[in-house]
Amino acid sequence: MRGIKVVVEGVKRTVGNVEDFYTHPQTNEISSLYILSRVSGAYALPPPMIQALTQDAVIIASEEMLEKSFVPLQSGQILLGAPLVSESGTQLGMVRDILLGVYPIEALHIVGFEVTTRSGHTRTLAASEVRDYNENTVVVYDQAVRK
Repeated sequence: MRGIKVVVEGVKRTVGNVEDFYTHPQTNEISSLYILSRVSGAYALPPPMIQALTQDAVIIASEEMLEKSFVPLQSGQILLGAPLVSESGTQLGMVRDILLGVYPIEALHIVGFEVTTRSGHTRTLAASEVRDYNENTVVVYDQAVRK
């Protein structure tokens, strides 16, 4: 979603661009999108405030849907390139991309991770196969590694 414009419905005015999102590592829920406006700075956009999602825009009812306060949760962008390890500590590769579930809009969430394995192959891991993540590492259940 990075770089997608945020547009006010009706007036079709762009108020900023999606730069990141904040997520809760235990639930994979997206608590807010991080919106950057060239004029007004940074804002949080909670998913319940989103009217619609299109291929190239996040549509909101009004600029008042944007909030100045941020919940201190995990940044999604920091997960890109993060090392992927098993619970037992085996290095598996790194996170290449994050897959988001966008339905229903008010409950955006991480559904999976596209990873590059140590052998150079690309694999998709379901969010349910990931035990935990932080700014340094994505930890995968040992059982998922054996698949």
